[in-house]
Amino acid sequence: MELCTLSNDKYFKEVKRLVRSGYAVRMKVRGSSMSPLIVNDRDDLVVSPCEPLLVSRGDIILAHAYAYIKGKRSKYPIYILHRVIKVQKSNSCMDANCNKVYILRGDGNCKGKEICSDRDIIGSVSSIIRYPNNHPEGANIANDSYTWWIFFTIWEMLFPFRRLLLHIFSKVFK
Repeated sequence: MELCTLSNDKYFKEVKRLVRSGYAVRMKVRGSSMSPLIVNDRDDLVVSPCEPLLVSRGDIILAHAYAYIKGKRSKYPIYILHRVIKVQKSNSCMDANCNKVYILRGDGNCKGKEICSDRDIIGSVSSIIRYPNNHPEGANIANDSYTWWIFFTIWEMLFPFRRLLLHIFSKVFK
């Protein structure tokens, strides 16, 4: 089997095409912005088609969004897979055809956020496949499961202590 390397842009354009065509796409987690709940190089995610207007706080979505760091917007939108922390109706949306604005932030981020409209949403994470101790089959955790909701709720309540907790997590699970 021959392997090829794709840029993030080409990769996510193909994921976008597949999801918008009705397919669910399974992908390996790369990056630490969603840790400790979703872990780099251990977990897989399944991104499925979704109805953007039904996306709510707590959902994890794949979007083509603008990043905001220290109040400054990125020059170009980026593909981002983060959790929705706030949904608001839009009066002054970037696009006249959108109804809502979504504010996103990675579970492993203490600062920064992304903002997108409903038209920028590509899909939502329907499940997380976790491979504890390199178990070959993995455990499938539905994104709408009660266990996942409890983890998310506790993690959100601990937001003021997130920087310290992430530091501890990085040292313990190196």
